[in-house]
Amino acid sequence: MSFYPVICLSASKMVIDSGEKGMERRDGFLYIQGSADDHEMWSMGLTSSQFWKYQKEILDTNDPIECEKRVKEIVTREKINNYNIEEKIITKDSFENTFFNFIGNSNIAIGNYKRKKGQNKLFSSIPIALEFVKKPLEEKKRILIHCKVGIDRSVGICLAILINYFDDEVVTKDLIQKRLLLITKYRIKANPTRATLKKVNNYFMSNLQ
Repeated sequence: MSFYPVICLSASKMVIDSGEKGMERRDGFLYIQGSADDHEMWSMGLTSSQFWKYQKEILDTNDPIECEKRVKEIVTREKINNYNIEEKIITKDSFENTFFNFIGNSNIAIGNYKRKKGQNKLFSSIPIALEFVKKPLEEKKRILIHCKVGIDRSVGICLAILINYFDDEVVTKDLIQKRLLLITKYRIKANPTRATLKKVNNYFMSNLQ
């Protein structure tokens, strides 16, 4: 042969029914039957090409906790490198009041802003959100609208989407209240502030002028 075949096998011990669906608690760890070949679960988003690219950095440690930390840093670094991000000076104050997290392996980052800055960002985020959901709505896909507590800002974005894509009526405060009642029917905790409702109202009013 002109090559050496490498055959990868995965074997796992059968877990006797423990009431935990193929899981068995052992000293210091949780054994999950058949998880060895479930790379999406244990790779933390690291792809094979990224592994080979950073193999020295990943393998140059004997500490499993440090290794896991490096993998997470690499995955985050690669996601950020996929975008043209402008340089920005981050002050201590802005760092404490903002953060972003990537949604799974989607390469989509969501941000959260505290206090009044969050309300200002909500207004500027409405057209971005409307454009973002346009294609999924056309394809009849489900959409997750997320914020820190699921009470205020995400409800404001949901209101904007309902009004923009599911209503032909002229936007009024009464219409916004009707759509809010519809949301609270499925999300009892929904309780947007007056400021959030005002931002939604102002957005559509400004577009009518």
